[in-house]
Amino acid sequence: MRIITGVALAAAAAFSTQAAAATFSGPRAEIRGGWDRTTLSLSYEDAVDSLSGSGHKSGFDIGAEVGYDYAAAGTLVIGAYAGIEGATTKDCSPVVGDDKACLKLGRNFTVGARAERKSLRL
Repeated sequence: MRIITGVALAAAAAFSTQAAAATFSGPRAEIRGGWDRTTLSLSYEDAVDSLSGSGHKSGFDIGAEVGYDYAAAGTLVIGAYAGIEGATTKDCSPVVGDDKACLKLGRNFTVGARAERKSLRL
């Protein structure tokens, strides 16, 4: 009997959590981070010289996003969001003589809208 009661309570909790997520309206915020690997390939040729090369550099990236979600009708959620991300990836390498080529990843700004139909399946 305890097992049946426990399974029934777990199923009810899962269903109520999904139902609440499907009808959520209000502001939301998130912070995210990760690992970034950037690869650059270069090929240059003119009448006198030609050069080519490739390389990669790794770094960390961190960002944040804020948005507002609105439960429109039943299981439909629509929303708008804005975010910013930045990366620590940077590198400089000699090209020819005293010339250097530098790579620095900067910031990424996002603005968008979303629509999602939530499912109430278990």
